[in-house]
Amino acid sequence: MEELRRIQPTEPHHPRGFWGRYGMYVWVVVGVTVAIGVTALITLVAVGVVKPKEMAGKLKQKLARPGRARVEIVSGDGSEYFAVFLTNNQIYFGKLADQDGNYLRLKEVFYLRAQRQLQPPVEEDEKGSQPKQQIQLIKLGSELHGPVDEIQFNQDNVLFIERLKKDSRVVQGIVQYNAEKTNTLE
Repeated sequence: MEELRRIQPTEPHHPRGFWGRYGMYVWVVVGVTVAIGVTALITLVAVGVVKPKEMAGKLKQKLARPGRARVEIVSGDGSEYFAVFLTNNQIYFGKLADQDGNYLRLKEVFYLRAQRQLQPPVEEDEKGSQPKQQIQLIKLGSELHGPVDEIQFNQDNVLFIERLKKDSRVVQGIVQYNAEKTNTLE
């Protein structure tokens, strides 16, 4: 039996494999890399190349709403009204109030209601008797449950947002509604 003990390998056995053999070196490299990065960042802030408040704001914006673009109002032919298209095929029109985290807020809200005639007209057209569809612009708040004229959307449900032209039929309808409302109040 003494002879068998002498024949056993003399190399040290590392039960944890790679990390048992090289783990300490990996942590040293990681520590040195972090120290160099922190030193470089402190130097850039001291010189004024990096502005911490701006960086924090950009980072906060990216982390709060990953993959979502903020809507920015640009000058041009557009009106102050937007169309918000949702994933459930609904469209709302109104003024963007703000974007807070995952929510988009719309004020002075309108939506479209389509109504079809149930029975065809008595006189048939040359093309046949197709029931005609009437589309109405409805002001939010006139419903039975009486909601407030403001709506918040979870941005996960928003497909896209379009700015409406000043001469669009929807904006003209909103302006007409507001004018009629002003005339009835006076």
